Amino acid sequence: MSVFKRGEVWWYKFYFANRLIRESAKTSSKTLPKEAEKNRRRDLEKGYNGLATEDRTWRVLTLSEAAETFLADYRPRHSPNSSSYMKYCISHLKQHIGDRMLIEIGVDVVLAYQNARLSEKASPKTINEEVAVLLQIMREMGDLIRVKMKRDKTLKLAHQEYEGKALMPEEIRALYDAARVVDATVGEKKNLGDTRSKMVLPAISLAVNATLRDSEAKTITWDRINFLKTF
Repeated sequence: MSVFKRGEVWWYKFYFANRLIRESAKTSSKTLPKEAEKNRRRDLEKGYNGLATEDRTWRVLTLSEAAETFLADYRPRHSPNSSSYMKYCISHLKQHIGDRMLIEIGVDVVLAYQNARLSEKASPKTINEEVAVLLQIMREMGDLIRVKMKRDKTLKLAHQEYEGKALMPEEIRALYDAARVVDATVGEKKNLGDTRSKMVLPAISLAVNATLRDSEAKTITWDRINFLKTF
């Protein structure tokens, strides 16, 4: 055991899995740090030995190390856009808890991460996605944390989902009128910033009449259209 004092506060340090653990005992009493160190070591040992099906060497990786392994496996299986977003989520996780071993990360650490990101004005939806990535990286340990936080209703921060607003009849007419003006100007040399595609009017008509989302209208193919079917 090794305890030492910084100012008025006692600290402890020890090695676990060849990594130095140095933490504040948050007390000015000399007797408590030894007990705090003993409890901390016991928690790490429980985390190391508690999951029979998990590779033990994985548990003592730092989050940053585990994240790099995770990304290397993720990139070949997903699109560049998805991989870029995953890297973006991981960058925030690394910034806050990247130096922690996976077995050090528990519910309390995840809750603290949520609060830290909220203080940075990150949206609850973004934080939820980042926590989901963290638990993915942690494998079985992440599954246990997910179950505990879901039970305590702390897994996801509340946020409002965007709900689309239906267009009023006069708004639809105005949209069609604007599209016809664009269609009529095709081939004319007016402002270079004007949109002059003949596809604007049919695209709007398709979206309005088939109630398609923007992404659905952009990716629809001929094999998905049945001209003979009526409703």
